[in-house]
Amino acid sequence: MPEKHTAPDAPDIPVVAPELDSEAEHGRDAYGFEVVDDSKTAHHDFLTSLILIGVSVGVIIESLGYWRRQRVVFHQSAGFMPIIIASGLLVMSLRLLREALKHDTVRNFLRRVWRGFVGFVRSRTVHRALVGLAIFGAYVFYALGRMEFWLASFIALAAVLVFVRFDRKWQTTLKMVLIAALCVAGIVGLFQYAFEVPMP
Repeated sequence: MPEKHTAPDAPDIPVVAPELDSEAEHGRDAYGFEVVDDSKTAHHDFLTSLILIGVSVGVIIESLGYWRRQRVVFHQSAGFMPIIIASGLLVMSLRLLREALKHDTVRNFLRRVWRGFVGFVRSRTVHRALVGLAIFGAYVFYALGRMEFWLASFIALAAVLVFVRFDRKWQTTLKMVLIAALCVAGIVGLFQYAFEVPMP
């Protein structure tokens, strides 16, 4: 009877976690779990910590002003709890700043933040969002109270929809205006007439 030969067991190969892509902020370890490269996002922590430190110091100074103007015992003043909360936030912000500075220098962080700001300013998505906010700002602070609610709402909603979906085709523009009209009619009909809720 011929002798059966079995293949030798494959040698154990150690599993090595893949390195993060130099351009990516995320990678996968040997088990497939997502790993974040903190050095890629440390400038976000740096900027956040500076903002929070400024807010905390501002709140503490303003709260001390409340205490002085009220002329009461410190723990009875209106600024006591804000000072406690802001002090805790200040401590955590300083710790976040310390952790961020382990990854890079202040000078490099400022450069990275500036590059991010420039990209933010040049972003078309940001420009579109700002135009949308301007339209809603005009609707809330100008149109409401000066026009009928349904007319102001229709103009604002139609302007936003046409702007967002603008593709130089009159069919798309007509569709967006029709959608705005149906939405406003539905809201007014449902709340003002069905539920008898007074509209602003």
